Amino acid sequence: MPRMWKPALVQRGAGIGRCFQLFHADFGASIARVATVYGIALGVVGTAFLVTTYADMRARRESFSTAYLMAG
Repeated sequence: MPRMWKPALVQRGAGIGRCFQLFHADFGASIARVATVYGIALGVVGTAFLVTTYADMRARRESFSTAYLMAG
């Protein structure tokens, strides 16, 4: 999200005020968009952690190696 404030700085006049006005014109839709972006980011990070945790737990329970793959 840090890049979202840059367009406000390059607008002539009241760039920050215009962004504030546009955001609050339809506050519900704006909050929904922000929540969606954060939700997707959390989902991606959460999925990565879940897969890593699963792989670690499986490796601790079942010994698994390249030799095992070659034999099977």
